[in-house]
Amino acid sequence: MDTIKTIHIDDPEYPALLRQSACPPKTLYCRGSIPLPLGRILGVVGTRKMSVIGRRSCEAIIPSLARAGYTIVSGLAYGVDALAHQQTVDNKGIAVGVLANGLDDESIYPRENRPLVHRIIESGGCVLSEFPAGTRPRREFFPQRNRIVAGMSHGILVIEAPEKSGTLITAFRALHENREVLAVPGPITHPTFAGANRLLQLGAHVITSAEDVFNVFGDSLLSKDGERVDPDSLSEQERVIFECIAREVFHLDEIADQTKLDIRTVHSTLGTMELKGLIQSMGNGRFIKK
Repeated sequence: MDTIKTIHIDDPEYPALLRQSACPPKTLYCRGSIPLPLGRILGVVGTRKMSVIGRRSCEAIIPSLARAGYTIVSGLAYGVDALAHQQTVDNKGIAVGVLANGLDDESIYPRENRPLVHRIIESGGCVLSEFPAGTRPRREFFPQRNRIVAGMSHGILVIEAPEKSGTLITAFRALHENREVLAVPGPITHPTFAGANRLLQLGAHVITSAEDVFNVFGDSLLSKDGERVDPDSLSEQERVIFECIAREVFHLDEIADQTKLDIRTVHSTLGTMELKGLIQSMGNGRFIKK
């Protein structure tokens, strides 16, 4: 079995956001590698009893986030958690699982997720716990696990959750830590979406695509398929125009107005960006991210 490392709160590997949270564990156990820097960290949580709608939502959103370099954190439970991690590693992204038990194979819960733990580690991610090897899961450990998911993330994305759910504990913990809370809306007649819809009523960000997530965090230098564009590869004019198009300002005249660039500069820069494959002309002076 790969080594289980002990990481103390003052160690460089200890997640910086978690260290700044209200109640960080003094010691973490880690199996795998914590990729540094972690970059944009998004906790993805939801119901264990995932519906077809929830599955399709997860499959529509997570791959683009993974390809864009987001680190996807979750509790490795059944349902949304496991699927979010599967989608992440399938798209060559980094996943971090936070467990409410020890990290040795015998203690991993649920047992069916042992192969997924191995895939996460092999793909460059890790699993974390504040409990030493040999610790079996207990009911009171799960809220403790949830505070780590919330504490180490820039925001929490709720894919699907009923009204009474551990998922909401994580979301409210994120609010307590002054982190962003995002939720995918669902049918009002479907009980497993009642919690997510409630969060939206309370002001959570509405998420219907990966682009919505990018916009919440201001990660606008992303192509349409979620691949990150290297800012150093763009001129200043290209960068401001690309960010403008990311805000869904598509017409040549509108771009010129918002960027304060003269129309000739905008026109020539758009042509260069199209040749680079960053944008695509839709005709009549309109452009979109390619």
